[in-house]
Amino acid sequence: MGYHIQRGGRWAGMCAAVAVSLAARADENIGIGHVTAQSVSPGHILRPNAAFSIMPDLPEGRWRFAVGLDWGNIWNYEPERFTIDGEWYRLAARVSYAWRDDFQWTLVLPFVGRNGGFTDGFIEGFHEVFGLDNAQRGDFPRDRSQIRIVNPEGEVFELDGAAFGPGDVGVMLSWRVTKGNAVWPAVALQAGGSLPTGDDAELQGNGEPLYGGGIVASKFCSSLKSILYVGAGLSFCGQERLAGLALQRTEWSGMAGVDVPLSTRTHLLAQYTVSSPVAKDYKPFSETAHELNVGFKRRMGEDLVLEVSLTENLFQFNNSADVGLHLGLEAAY
Repeated sequence: MGYHIQRGGRWAGMCAAVAVSLAARADENIGIGHVTAQSVSPGHILRPNAAFSIMPDLPEGRWRFAVGLDWGNIWNYEPERFTIDGEWYRLAARVSYAWRDDFQWTLVLPFVGRNGGFTDGFIEGFHEVFGLDNAQRGDFPRDRSQIRIVNPEGEVFELDGAAFGPGDVGVMLSWRVTKGNAVWPAVALQAGGSLPTGDDAELQGNGEPLYGGGIVASKFCSSLKSILYVGAGLSFCGQERLAGLALQRTEWSGMAGVDVPLSTRTHLLAQYTVSSPVAKDYKPFSETAHELNVGFKRRMGEDLVLEVSLTENLFQFNNSADVGLHLGLEAAY
């Protein structure tokens, strides 16, 4: 009998150790969160898209306040068809509240602007040093803001000069289905949308409500000592035409990235995002957009996180920003 009690005690101890290990690894699966940069590609200027919300990690009853700036320099030119020249930026305040440890809502208040900027000369010089094509940038004035689109019917849409104003207000609900464990990833489901509060004539909003949903999963990989994460989303907007172009009413998007903890405070992030075409039949805006974000997040305090990343276009270079920058700061209370 003593033998059975001893053996039972060993089994109980082993089970407890495994349970503790799984619980610890579950917390590791979430990490510091993915890059929260919003795309400033020309397609998403025509149709602002829904962004992925970070996986719920707030304790019940707590708030998170965040502000983010997304900036991009864009030069897209094709004779007789379109000119998109300027610098675009999106300044957004984000408020989140945790109803439960695994469920939170987020309100996003964005402002969208454009101007001529100041980086055209630097980008042209960078291209020349590394033997890259400037795509006729030198044939036009530097640091100007212009959008000119000639649609397939010959109609012309044109905006000149700077502008700044409110964008579409967004609301997102996010539910963490599981924290995962040593085998399975953490998984969160998301649903939300935006209200047409932005001026669609100035390309600061969709002009119609947008609805969407998505899923995000993340998993600690012990061999890499990093967290791998993926996400997929689908959104719908009733706006069928903007800037003279026929638009897709649905858009899918995906992301994949890696979170590398350099220390308990600093995490290095690399993230690839892809989104489906915005326009129905107007290349290159009727082709898939690809972007790469590389940057870091750093805990400045127990409840304060700084985020910095650079954005570079991939594969299709005429439907995304030449270069982009994202800055973010968030605080929990």
